Amino acid sequence: MARSFVGNCAPLFFLAVVFDAVGLIVLLVGIFGKLYLDGRFYGDFLIYTGSIVIFLSLMWWVLWYTGNVQLHSADRTNFINFRHWARKLSRCVFHPTANQGPSSRPLCLQSVTVTCSMLLRL
Repeated sequence: MARSFVGNCAPLFFLAVVFDAVGLIVLLVGIFGKLYLDGRFYGDFLIYTGSIVIFLSLMWWVLWYTGNVQLHSADRTNFINFRHWARKLSRCVFHPTANQGPSSRPLCLQSVTVTCSMLLRL
């Protein structure tokens, strides 16, 4: 299956693009619009609001990028995605008896530590 340019998290990508577009439109209307009401200029409100919306779109871009990160497994022969890693971490930390028993927890946390150290090297 061919990967699209959007990646694995299409809703986050489109949400980030919408936030960018709306923020830019509001910002430009605030800058270039003649927004006077009762003799007061209200363009500064739109300038600040557009800037804040564009800044908030950064959150969606970070989430989209994080959802598309591919992590190496411990043997470096195949790739796992961030969702798989997060599920493995959650399963190991919160449900240690569901996998192989209570003794599997230190080994599981050790593999998570190795994965975190690989992330820091990227």
